[in-house]
Amino acid sequence: MSERMLKTKEVAELLQIAPATVHKWVKKHDIKCSTNDRGHFLYGEEAISKFEALKKEWDDSRKNDTESHLSQVASASVLEKMDIMTKRIEQLEEIIETKADEVVSYQLLKHRQELEEVERKIGKIEERLIEIKMKEIEPQDENGPSKKEKGFLAGLFSV
Repeated sequence: MSERMLKTKEVAELLQIAPATVHKWVKKHDIKCSTNDRGHFLYGEEAISKFEALKKEWDDSRKNDTESHLSQVASASVLEKMDIMTKRIEQLEEIIETKADEVVSYQLLKHRQELEEVERKIGKIEERLIEIKMKEIEPQDENGPSKKEKGFLAGLFSV
């Protein structure tokens, strides 16, 4: 019984490759074939087995190349995104630092205003106390303030 022989186009369709690839592999890997009376190349079971092995190698190498390329693209993409995120974080840190400085400046200004208001009120209270003491002293006799009053007034003015 004779073995079944396939033409170049049939081998290409079986392996899902171009007929030109079949011709290249025949020359490159010295695959044995015969020709029919019309000059078409014919391939037997042994040749088809070699083609299938070459196809598997070729697919594996393309898969690895594709995975490697995708990995490189993914790595580049990840690195690019990381750079963008790092720059954005730095910008946000600068904005936060500026805002924090502005908040501290505002708080210091408010505290200063509050302290000035307290000092002003204390000054008014001191003036009012002096007025009250002077009114208490006036109705006394013409000899002047007593020793007790002199000590109090001296204490107020010495502060």
